[in-house]
Amino acid sequence: MRIAIIRLSSLGDIISTAVFLKLIKEEFSKKFGSINITFIVDSAFKEILQNSPYIDEICDIPLRASKIDKRLILSIFSKLKSLQKFDLVIDFQGLLKSALIGKILKKDKFVGYSKNSAREKIASFFYTKKIEIAYSEHILKRQYEILKTILNLDCAFSFELLNNSKDVLVPSSAAKTKIENIVESKNTNILFILEASKREKQYPLSLFYEVAMGLKDRIDNLAIYLIWDKQEQEIKELGAKDSIFRVLDRLNLDEIKALLSKMHLIIGGDTGITHLAWALNIPAITLYGNTPLKRFELCGDRYISISHLNTTRILKGDFSINKIEPKKIVESAILLLEKK
Repeated sequence: MRIAIIRLSSLGDIISTAVFLKLIKEEFSKKFGSINITFIVDSAFKEILQNSPYIDEICDIPLRASKIDKRLILSIFSKLKSLQKFDLVIDFQGLLKSALIGKILKKDKFVGYSKNSAREKIASFFYTKKIEIAYSEHILKRQYEILKTILNLDCAFSFELLNNSKDVLVPSSAAKTKIENIVESKNTNILFILEASKREKQYPLSLFYEVAMGLKDRIDNLAIYLIWDKQEQEIKELGAKDSIFRVLDRLNLDEIKALLSKMHLIIGGDTGITHLAWALNIPAITLYGNTPLKRFELCGDRYISISHLNTTRILKGDFSINKIEPKKIVESAILLLEKK
């Protein structure tokens, strides 16, 4: 059976779908025998999926780049049309663009969210089977509902279903070697995720510094690693403030997978990399800003979510993340580190 999974972006959303790959492979194999999975993703995020033992083919398409270079649209169409016919296509995104991509593919069945469940209602027009679940439900529960319906699964969603997903996203040997030569294994290694896609999700650097100093007072042989994307100068200035900081050169997503595997703890905003830590079963603290915990919180014994906001919807322009006290983050970090 040939299955195509559509989840184009963003990093966190791709990871939230990827954690189901093991379940998909196992459950579909039980029901249909041999399974071949193609994952369709924006080229910008291809590296996060590479080397996964549960993906047979990655079809990466330059959607983001096509916004700048419209000539790429034709190559995207040609690449999608060149794929072999699928028995089943699943759109976990629920957007018009993801539905149109599924429309282009050769297929027997196309499954996605209903009009009242999809993020963009018009997307449901293209599906041959539509799944009904409130958009306000948790992002993982929504995706599981699609699989539950297709496979006639009996059990309701729980985080325990994904306990064995840590081997889904695997770094390359080259990335592992590079990171092993960088990270000092004798230390207690903590990674700060300082940037986020939205300003409302970004904890201030000045408060991260307070967290670092609080941890320094409590932990011997501490090393705090800093990675950067767009705020290189500001983050390097933070890194120069104390010898516990280790500012790394720019890393790609493959190398970030390898880096996380060497950390004792990850601390950051509601971003793709903190989601990756959860997927890899690495202790992490997520600082939530304007996003509702009900829909996005990732749970587990090695994972702590901190928020200063009680909301059921995303609040644009809300910077309540700034009100999270560094002391609370430090205490949560000590609690997780004591469990290791």
